[in-house]
Amino acid sequence: MEISTGELEHLVNVAKAYGVRTDARARAKDAKVEVEKAEREERHYGGFADCGDSYRSALDEAKGVMSAAVSSEIRSEKAFKRARLTAIEQHPRLEQLIDELVYDRPKSASKAA
Repeated sequence: MEISTGELEHLVNVAKAYGVRTDARARAKDAKVEVEKAEREERHYGGFADCGDSYRSALDEAKGVMSAAVSSEIRSEKAFKRARLTAIEQHPRLEQLIDELVYDRPKSASKAA
């Protein structure tokens, strides 16, 4: 299959958006783990007068990081979907290529889905 320059540009945009989305998902997942860890530590040590404030502060910071990571994940998901749908709208035959290359789906699975 021969690919035009316009199709290639759209494929590259979809692949980049997919990579950004994948990274954002990983950051959000890691941030959630950190919040859970900070919650456990605050629950165990937060009542102590000498160090409780630092554990509460660490929990607040972890929640802020998670909020930013989730926001980034949502934005990157929207950008990926927009790039994918734009590519398919302008070049319908790219849908199969995107399924095969970006999602790593074989040809038969993309028709069944």
